[in-house]
Amino acid sequence: MTKQRRLLLLVAAALLLLLNIWRWWPSASRTNSGVERTPARNAVRVEDFVIQGVSGGRLPPVRRDPFQAKRPVAVKPIVVKPPEPPPKSPEELDREAAQAEYAALRCLAVVFRDGRGQALLAAGQQNFHVSVGERVGGRFVVNLIETDGVRVQDPTTGIGGKISLSGGSP
Repeated sequence: MTKQRRLLLLVAAALLLLLNIWRWWPSASRTNSGVERTPARNAVRVEDFVIQGVSGGRLPPVRRDPFQAKRPVAVKPIVVKPPEPPPKSPEELDREAAQAEYAALRCLAVVFRDGRGQALLAAGQQNFHVSVGERVGGRFVVNLIETDGVRVQDPTTGIGGKISLSGGSP
């Protein structure tokens, strides 16, 4: 069975080889008549090498030199305005004012008499002579007087802290 199969494959390969040779054999020798056949569609013709020009013989104007690098296109940046912040609430404004006043406070002197502490505080050009529980500038309340400073706090905003003894003159 295998010998018959091999023989069949060999005959098929020989047939394909003969058909291939016949297909690619020059066409002039295949024709029996003296009439020459038309060239094939894939044949090279002289007309294929003619350069086609522009109608009227005028070339369009050259916009750029094709042998130079292309210039980058200038792109205008998009300017986006950031949105305006929302208006501040009265509480925020009050906190900012309290922080500004607290930052301006300085402790100039601390004195203890009969176990009671007294302090000399300055806010700008104004001086305050205070004890525990008294107000400084109408906003801050003195909570504690220590040997190295004074603790004050604004009861409405909670802004405050320790003002250390600075030793400056009034």
